[in-house]
Amino acid sequence: MKKEHPDIVLNKFGVKVLIRNTASYATFVNESVNLEFMLMFILFAEHNDKGKLKEQLSEIYKEGNPNIVSEKLETFFKSKESDVIFDINSYELYFGQMAYCRLVDNALCYFKDVLSEVVVKEPRVLKSTKEKENYDFILSFETIDELKKALSDKKIKELFYGNIEDIKKFFLNRLGVKLFDNEKDEKDFSMVIKQRNLIVHNRGVITQELADEFSVFREMVGQELMFKYDRLSIINGLINNLIIEIDIKLREKFDLKTFDV
Repeated sequence: MKKEHPDIVLNKFGVKVLIRNTASYATFVNESVNLEFMLMFILFAEHNDKGKLKEQLSEIYKEGNPNIVSEKLETFFKSKESDVIFDINSYELYFGQMAYCRLVDNALCYFKDVLSEVVVKEPRVLKSTKEKENYDFILSFETIDELKKALSDKKIKELFYGNIEDIKKFFLNRLGVKLFDNEKDEKDFSMVIKQRNLIVHNRGVITQELADEFSVFREMVGQELMFKYDRLSIINGLINNLIIEIDIKLREKFDLKTFDV
């Protein structure tokens, strides 16, 4: 069994906590915690006074110029049928997909942020025999530091318009860091990214392409991706654990500045 790094502690849920970390990880974990709080808010919101809310909505639609739509809505809010509006399970599909996208984008932003830290510390990682810049671009900067930053920003933008394969290859070939310790972690993270892309580009509807690549979706083609509130916390913890391992590798290899929790 792999021995944990001395800077890692586990909480009661098995989620790793990094007591010394990079600035990029601090930003990542702050966003991760905010997502957890949002999930708690959604769960506790179930205890609101529905009767009072329904009465207020009914009054809102009762005021003003009456019409068939406002009258039907007023009647609807007074009825038992409108209870569905105040049931958190009615919105689990949408809130779940929104939170999922946000937590995955948080991980991708971490890669972008920490790569910026590495480039500042070791700008030679951007050196390439294949990529060339024209003189106009180079001479448009007054100092070498401005040029380095511009090259860094340009490369990072190109890299993160790609996919996880591009990110993985760059980290391995340029930084000498293997993002994933085993094939399972890599495949799991690839599935995480592809589910996020389905939500963004296909309203979360599962495609045959996804089912062909990941057998867990084989009987779900045409259905919408659903993320239960409690499952989102588990996914958030798994992504956090992966990012911690990467943060340790990068900070130790490039002597990145660290901060205590």
